[in-house]
Amino acid sequence: LTVGTDLYNAYFKMENIELAAKINLTARLLGKVNEISSDNVKKLYSVRKKMGIKGRHPADCNDK
Repeated sequence: LTVGTDLYNAYFKMENIELAAKINLTARLLGKVNEISSDNVKKLYSVRKKMGIKGRHPADCNDK
């Protein structure tokens, strides 16, 4: 169940959650889940900014 500002927004959130769950399951089935280091996350944020991608990213919740 997801909630959004409209139906499309809620659907998009549900799709993101489903994809994350599939990735996590696949990694576990392969034997190991590898976390991305904070340095690599910073590099990915930099790439995201250079590409002009705006908006809050779900990983920002760790900065609170």
